[in-house]
Amino acid sequence: MRVDLGVYVSGVKLKDDQYDKMKAVYWACKEAGIAVPMEVRMYFNDQMPTDDELISVDISDFVSFADNREAPDKENHTVTINVKELPKDVDCVIVHANAKLYS
Repeated sequence: MRVDLGVYVSGVKLKDDQYDKMKAVYWACKEAGIAVPMEVRMYFNDQMPTDDELISVDISDFVSFADNREAPDKENHTVTINVKELPKDVDCVIVHANAKLYS
């Protein structure tokens, strides 16, 4: 039996007053047909703002994945998150795992 494991790590910040202000600017620009300012685009990671309470933050620069080279006969993998370097607005980190079993 073989197991394939997919892991994705995302940072999350909670919606606050700043979010509501940035969202208002975003939609005002869209409605006026003008470019959304870079600061606002970066705040939303170049995505359209939503009404979700949690906002995804790109933390890929602070996450590394590695096979356990010391035990090649075992299927151990390591995910390292450099928490000291995470952006200050990250409230939590979510680790998504997806396992597929093969006979």
